[in-house]
Amino acid sequence: MAPGLPDVLADGPMSLIHWVYMRLGNKRLPAVTSARRSFFGIVAIMVLAGCAPSTATPAAAPASGEVIVFAASSLTDAFNDMATPFQQANPNAKVAFNFGASSQLATQLGQGARADAFASADQTQMDNAKKADAIAGPDTIFARNRLIIITPKDNPKKIAAVKDLGNDGVKFVTAQTSVPIGQYTMQMLDKASADASMGSDLKSKVEGNTVSKEDNVRQVVSKVQLGEADAAVVYSTDAVPQVRDQLQIIQVPDAYQVLAAYPIAVAKGGNSRGGEAWVSYVLGPQGHAMLAKWGFLPPAPAVGAAPQASPAAADAAAAPAAAAGKPAGPAPVPVVASTTFAPDVAIKGLVGAPRSFNREDLMKLQAETVQVSYQAGQGTDGGSFTGTRLLNVFDAAGGAKLPSDTNNAKLRVTAMVTGADGYQVVFGWGDLDPDFGAAPILLAYTRDGQPMGDRQGMARLVVPGDKRGGRYVSTVKSIELKDPGPAQP
Repeated sequence: MAPGLPDVLADGPMSLIHWVYMRLGNKRLPAVTSARRSFFGIVAIMVLAGCAPSTATPAAAPASGEVIVFAASSLTDAFNDMATPFQQANPNAKVAFNFGASSQLATQLGQGARADAFASADQTQMDNAKKADAIAGPDTIFARNRLIIITPKDNPKKIAAVKDLGNDGVKFVTAQTSVPIGQYTMQMLDKASADASMGSDLKSKVEGNTVSKEDNVRQVVSKVQLGEADAAVVYSTDAVPQVRDQLQIIQVPDAYQVLAAYPIAVAKGGNSRGGEAWVSYVLGPQGHAMLAKWGFLPPAPAVGAAPQASPAAADAAAAPAAAAGKPAGPAPVPVVASTTFAPDVAIKGLVGAPRSFNREDLMKLQAETVQVSYQAGQGTDGGSFTGTRLLNVFDAAGGAKLPSDTNNAKLRVTAMVTGADGYQVVFGWGDLDPDFGAAPILLAYTRDGQPMGDRQGMARLVVPGDKRGGRYVSTVKSIELKDPGPAQP
């Protein structure tokens, strides 16, 4: 019987080399010169590396049985949306959710409630669950969320900015201070009160206007939706489609913004494999895509990037001036303020003269204006965009050099659009070609008559007719025409 690896290791390095050589299918070891000794030593190390336990985190094994997930109430829609594809990937598993205030969930875990995974809306409650010995491993931040102000649709108190929350007669509703949204709201008011233009007593005024403190953020939304309060601060993801048309939304300026960070971890329930599988799914690409669909921000901005602005940050920043009766001036063309701003767009690949276009270059091409509306996360976005069609840009870069080796070979060509943040979208040439789709896809440089601004970059892809905003790529950095080549027989 061939000796085992532990015995070989005990006999020394030459025995190890001989053992490796036999494992490779040879019966005897040739004369071992110094060069060969070095070579076989390397091979031995490689084999040992293959035999050694991996330190990489393995993919979660398929789950089975009931998987109990405790999650912050603001995750209700996103997690419910994930349940179906998760169960399709794990057909022997069934997810059961317990949604509520993170503080309540942490308390329940500390009192012995069983959960296989816990997703909190803040780190404090995750840490509380850890202190109660309810968490099985490390936690990971998987999403972030912005704060917004909501009012009833008719906005009876004419709330237009953070400062208005302290106006006389405003009925303000929030959550208990132990609930993450309650904590985030107080932090936001602390920031605003530190601004001399807002008044150092703003926080105390808002506290005086508070008519109730609810148990979780969804109850806060309900109070405003029903007209029982004039205003509240909630997460941007809480303005879901089913309530959005009953609310008016006011963006919180970045100067006062507090980004909520959501950690997730496997909990010490009865189905550790199920908990691991759920956490793995949430942290994976499908989970991130679903979270983005419901308006959540990614776990962290790019290194060195400026804080992510809201979709209407410019409007929110202009609100104090508008409230003071001063008209907002035209938005300036932004300087490069973050690593995700793209000052120009590189056109490359199958074009006659690859080059980059800045805003002035694009404005020299044939212009077109479109009015669009599309679903974006939890609500609807849109506006009037002016730009030039992609076909015009390709023509200005020397024209598209399309293959002609087979009938309609050009239809296999793709246009890869890449944003400065790495987000990518692919179009088929048939979408653009006048003989086929002839889609009026624009590389837009103006929105509602103003330059895009830092968050959307110099240029943004606009796809009229799309019901969702997934192909509306912001901060366009490059567009590359590619040909995968003819199919091989």
